Amino acid sequence: MKEPYAPLSSRIWSERYGFPIAPKELNADDNLARSVAIGTGYKILDKHQPSITMEYRKHKDYWGGDPFIERWHAPIIPEYATRVAQFLRGNIQSFTPNAKDVLQLAKDAPQTTIVAVEIPDNYRTLLRFGRANPASVPSKDPRVRIAIRRAIDFRSIGEFLANKQQFDSAGIPVELVPMTHLARDPSYWLDPDKEGELGKLSANYLFDIAEAKKLTAAAGFTNPIDIDYAVDATASQTAQDRSGLAIDSLGRSGVFNPKIIRYPNQVAYRECRVEGNCDALTETGVNEDADYIIYADYHSKGNTSGGPQAYPDPRIDAVAEAQRREMDPRKRIEYLKDFQRIAAEFMPAIPSWHQYTTFNFVWPWLHNINHGEPEGASIPGGRPISGGHLQWLDAGMPNREKGAI
Repeated sequence: MKEPYAPLSSRIWSERYGFPIAPKELNADDNLARSVAIGTGYKILDKHQPSITMEYRKHKDYWGGDPFIERWHAPIIPEYATRVAQFLRGNIQSFTPNAKDVLQLAKDAPQTTIVAVEIPDNYRTLLRFGRANPASVPSKDPRVRIAIRRAIDFRSIGEFLANKQQFDSAGIPVELVPMTHLARDPSYWLDPDKEGELGKLSANYLFDIAEAKKLTAAAGFTNPIDIDYAVDATASQTAQDRSGLAIDSLGRSGVFNPKIIRYPNQVAYRECRVEGNCDALTETGVNEDADYIIYADYHSKGNTSGGPQAYPDPRIDAVAEAQRREMDPRKRIEYLKDFQRIAAEFMPAIPSWHQYTTFNFVWPWLHNINHGEPEGASIPGGRPISGGHLQWLDAGMPNREKGAI
């Protein structure tokens, strides 16, 4: 490398950083790559029905040994209600329901194992500002941007989505943590809910309509500020509920007058969310290292599409470049903390949704599951996983002859 790159060890695994290695036959022929799977794993793609299912058979000559399971089924079920029904029938091995459905599903499927899923420490969500005309809209003033954060009751939205009240009544603890400009890696994350970690800047994260009104008044606005909020009409029900709650919170504050800009599909929405061809707030989230987040969403030259950042700052550029060069882990952590303080001061984007405990339901039919997905990973259905050839199916599994699900 021409210069030090401190985050290499945490970035090299990422599909956004590394390059894919494909079999030469597929690399040479795009049409073949669209229809044929070639690799060295223990599963062989046996049947693919677009939008319906993917089925695999075992690779008996797999270099790690003959897999114990003969076949795997990975049904493609986009509709939430259908996934619930198929899980209850035993046609899906595992399922993570919406929080409001957890207690009822526990009654409906008492033989399942329920696992509380640890809140990830590499996930960050934002309300991002459009980049079409950032210098000519009210959000050009940092006081307005801070007021947006203070006018949305993110904690109450999180408690509602987490179904916290019902879980508390049932004696089940549910963790709820705020979102900031970086993912909550414990080595560098500064928690605005903990006194002293962000100092006076913590106030910029707290829901307070009176303070939001003071901020917009100081910025010269005496009436509710018109603000566009982009939504994807094809998003999941949970995502649409979440957007609706945020928009409602903005409107009820009396500080903002939100206007919904509804995009008919993901392609159209991407023009606003990724390319920045709009003046609206858009929702975005990513599982990534701090270096990627700082550059992609904050560094003046880090955005790879849609032009410059909406609200860059030379201090962020300086600290972003410094943390990238700093090979001493302790010193790099201090740079990452400095970034969080700067971002909290003028809110170049709005950290959004609280994270909360989710629950995964699993039928107890698959064994040797210690060989499987790495911690914190989310592997698409049916994909091979390290050591998965050592998994086996319980003799009491319904329709066991059809294979794993």
